[in-house]
Amino acid sequence: VLYERNPNDSKKNPECGEAVYKAACKKFGEGVVRHDRYTQKGSDVVFPVRNRDGRIVSSFAASDVLQKVPLVNIDYVFISPEKRPEAEAWLKQERENIITPEKEEEP
Repeated sequence: VLYERNPNDSKKNPECGEAVYKAACKKFGEGVVRHDRYTQKGSDVVFPVRNRDGRIVSSFAASDVLQKVPLVNIDYVFISPEKRPEAEAWLKQERENIITPEKEEEP
């Protein structure tokens, strides 16, 4: 693993994994770099709950916690083992430059 999603990086750039992947491909070649990303589409944890009085309610109505379950967001960049030491040193030095999105020019 060359890079895994970091909440601090995601605050700066929601596409930080993609940015690292593209930069690594440019530096080391597409043949040695892979990007694996999965973002959960929704967290509908809705099911019937039977209260002590026998009435049935929605899990959302019964639990504030279930209303706030965070979505799964996985983002990894992999690199061939033979390139890993060089790539890790490169990323350590260039991470901030890579994940910081370029500012768009105003018209």
